[in-house]
Amino acid sequence: CKLNCSNCRRQRVNPGSLDCYCKCASGIGTGAYCENRVADSKSTCSVCSNLTTPCLNGGTDLKGASCACQCPATFVGPRCQVYRQFYLNGMRLSIIAEQFCAFDRCLQVPVTRTMFKTSIWSRLRPAVAQAINAFCTASEANFALCCPSAARQTPSADKKLIADADVGYLDNEDMFTDNVGLLGVVVYANSSSTANTLCPAARRRRSTLQAMVAQSVLQSAIQQFNSTVSGNLSSCCGVTVRSAVTYNSYVKYNVEEII
Repeated sequence: CKLNCSNCRRQRVNPGSLDCYCKCASGIGTGAYCENRVADSKSTCSVCSNLTTPCLNGGTDLKGASCACQCPATFVGPRCQVYRQFYLNGMRLSIIAEQFCAFDRCLQVPVTRTMFKTSIWSRLRPAVAQAINAFCTASEANFALCCPSAARQTPSADKKLIADADVGYLDNEDMFTDNVGLLGVVVYANSSSTANTLCPAARRRRSTLQAMVAQSVLQSAIQQFNSTVSGNLSSCCGVTVRSAVTYNSYVKYNVEEII
């Protein structure tokens, strides 16, 4: 979709859905379409307005009209702000609050960072771990995805690939509440050598380059067991997971630029 954003506006689109919205440039504009100009703002829009901070993590500013950063091998993104392993293996969830209705009127409360950190995360974390372990033990094919170096076998349901503590989230600029109240947050799962009772010990990957659960496994687990994950969140916090997209596709579709 395309919005008529104003005042050095930046449009964001959630891939895989119809959600799009304007992300206003700090100190320049406010409102759903950034249409309200901040009175004392003297900023002007330029071809480089999207690059509001320098290149990060050892990135090199290429200068010129492209305002691009040349990133080292371990980082990606417009400003080299995303660690490559998170980029390749993370999933960005959109969490939405259930509507509260009374007297024929309904209210939907925005999901905030504070809500996530104080109540949602303690339930989401084990739910994602359980989803991954359930997916990995559901079939021989799933086992092969979770333990790619092991001989194909029928997994035991009491085995697990990871522990709850292996699931994490990114507290970065891609964690924010949009203008319709959805909170976006990137989750990932570390491959645990200590909690892993699923993959044969001799076959477990110990390389730091393979330190995360594959994105394909995380994506399939969340999609197949979303009803269980959302059920846990609904019972405690009145929220559900509306959608889940790969972090790399989100970053690609949400490069902040003047359009």
